[in-house]
Amino acid sequence: MVGKSLKSSWMRLCSVPNNLTLLRILCVPLLLIIFPINHYVTDLICAVFFSLAALTDFFDGFFARRFNTTSKLGEILDPIADKLLAVAMLLLLCSAARLPALLGGLLIVREVAVCGLRSVASERGLQLPVDNLGKWKTAALWIAIFCLIINKTVLGLPLRVIGMGSIWVALLLSWWSAYHYWRLFSQSSGLAASAPEEEES
Repeated sequence: MVGKSLKSSWMRLCSVPNNLTLLRILCVPLLLIIFPINHYVTDLICAVFFSLAALTDFFDGFFARRFNTTSKLGEILDPIADKLLAVAMLLLLCSAARLPALLGGLLIVREVAVCGLRSVASERGLQLPVDNLGKWKTAALWIAIFCLIINKTVLGLPLRVIGMGSIWVALLLSWWSAYHYWRLFSQSSGLAASAPEEEES
């Protein structure tokens, strides 16, 4: 009985990272419903929900590494949850005229492109691990989205200005990291090495 109890406790612990990821996914429809109301109270509620969702992005990875409970399901769900949250909020901010459509579009295109690249890499048995550029991009994007949700000066902090500045940082880092992922994919799959041979033939 003791062994079964310990095993059950361990299984629950192993599921914590995945549960946090699922919680991040569940926050997306709530934000889609609440944000369009466009009231300062609902903006604050959305800021809280978004903050909680962004925190799960940190803690699911922390628990997975701390207790060595990484899983295939987690590896699949984590980037999907990030992309869903980012794309949903960028669309909402663009629809509310808090973010220029061009900037939102460029960020969304990048997210979709990298997601597609990872899918192709996975089919070929290749891995494209998240690098520091990707982590800094995500941090800048989360800060920008949080600030643009509130979109006003609070306690002397010009959140609108901070948000737009962070969006530009996130945009530059996102495309820089996208190029890095493409270069890594090309090297890992042999595309870079085969290109000269194809030209010679």
